Amino acid sequence: MISIIIVTHNRLNSLKRCLRSLLSMGNHEIIIVDNGSTDNTSEIVAKEYKDSVILIRNKTDKSLNHCKSMAIKRSGHEIVAFIDDDCVPCENWPEIIKRYLSDPECDMVAGPVRPLNKIKYPKWWQTSLNWAIGLAEINDPDFAPLGCNVAFKKNVLDRAKEKTISENHNIVYSEDTLRIQNAVKKGYKLKLNNDMIAYHDIIPEKLSLKYLIRRSWLEGNHWSLSERSAKILIVRGLASLINPFRFIITLNLNYMLRWIVSISYILAFFRKKCA
Repeated sequence: MISIIIVTHNRLNSLKRCLRSLLSMGNHEIIIVDNGSTDNTSEIVAKEYKDSVILIRNKTDKSLNHCKSMAIKRSGHEIVAFIDDDCVPCENWPEIIKRYLSDPECDMVAGPVRPLNKIKYPKWWQTSLNWAIGLAEINDPDFAPLGCNVAFKKNVLDRAKEKTISENHNIVYSEDTLRIQNAVKKGYKLKLNNDMIAYHDIIPEKLSLKYLIRRSWLEGNHWSLSERSAKILIVRGLASLINPFRFIITLNLNYMLRWIVSISYILAFFRKKCA
């Protein structure tokens, strides 16, 4: 068995779809953290899944790191996997994870995140923007594991805790990346598995420039809360100067999103320093 952690907030129908899929794959420990939902998630999960899941209730909205830390402490198995409430795992997802993490040379495993349903992209859409809506392919040279489809040996999570993340900060977008990066820095090995697929339900509202700009701004802001250093500040400063020229040359919109991330990081860095 493995421990599967899902943090949810006001997405009951999506959560139930994810649970139906997981429960069809055998007997595994599923831990649901209801993070201050107001749609009766806790009451319905407690009633309909009382014998199938462990439910942790937060009366108010806590940080993602706080929620996951609570669930990790509660988990009772040597493998801990994370999936989002609006995702559906591929067939045999737990078994694929167990097979990879049975290898002594593998401490973490991550896979691609693909659309759950057919997406009608706007005409201006470019695949380089997919990271901003929660999609990723492991054969992409810019691939970074997403928190909605990753698993760890529990001892790695215990030994590679990232103390720079405050549980009081509502960090959403860089928390998972930082957890993986910190483990890699400490010598733990990450493997990528193209068979370990999570299918992400992408709502139409995400396919807009307004969403992409907001998402990129929050990425930089949350990054500054979780990882602050002069080195990153310098790199972000250089990126803020270079990426507009990259956009002009290539017309790749992702360079403008990365510019927004850099500007957001820089402003948040100095705002925090001056506070």
